Amino acid sequence: MKKILSLVLVLVLGLGTVTSSFASSNFNNVDGQVKVLKDNENVRIVEGSDSQGTYHITFNKKDNTCDVKIIKKSTKEVVRTKVKIPKVSKDKELYNEKKLSSKGFFHDDYQKTYINYEYFRDGDQWELRKPKTPFISYYYLNREETSENRDDLENFKDAVDDVNFTELAAIGTAGYAGVQSVLAVGSAVLAITSGFTLTAVFWKTATEAVLGSTAAAAAIHMYNKACTEAYEAFDDCF
Repeated sequence: MKKILSLVLVLVLGLGTVTSSFASSNFNNVDGQVKVLKDNENVRIVEGSDSQGTYHITFNKKDNTCDVKIIKKSTKEVVRTKVKIPKVSKDKELYNEKKLSSKGFFHDDYQKTYINYEYFRDGDQWELRKPKTPFISYYYLNREETSENRDDLENFKDAVDDVNFTELAAIGTAGYAGVQSVLAVGSAVLAITSGFTLTAVFWKTATEAVLGSTAAAAAIHMYNKACTEAYEAFDDCF
């Protein structure tokens, strides 16, 4: 795992929030701004903008939905979507399982995550997993390690370790349900856009709208980045 990332996230986990030095140097000083337009018992409306575009997110507190409007700066295209924030129930068994896979044997090395980027290694035999439906189901790939694919397998292993670390940091700041709720907004936006990047300002806007605070935005932003890298590393193993 990358030493710098590990050090930063140890601080995040240790304090239960994003530290002021980390936030100011790596996240808050971004090209853009986020402001709360309205916050009452019914809705919270937040708008953010940066060099990519403007993000207008309305969180309906009564029916637990988000109305998202994005105006792309380069083309002036307007993209809209409505997101139903999922009701979540924490899988309490996930981190308490014995070191057994579906095949029923002990592993030389393994990593499990809530979002289902995972690996299991026994000798030269690997099972790799990536989410099919995040937090619920997964695709899997079995590989025998060779000199040709060793680097790709190790890269996926490192990527999943980073997912695990950033996941714990995000859950530590936003809670399990909070992380899933904010990620649901990001996933819905990606599903209807092409060539769109979930920027730091987007995550701050979505986190403020859904959770009423930007305190967890940096951790969720880094978690999403780690998941993207794990997705790419999984595909490299084909």
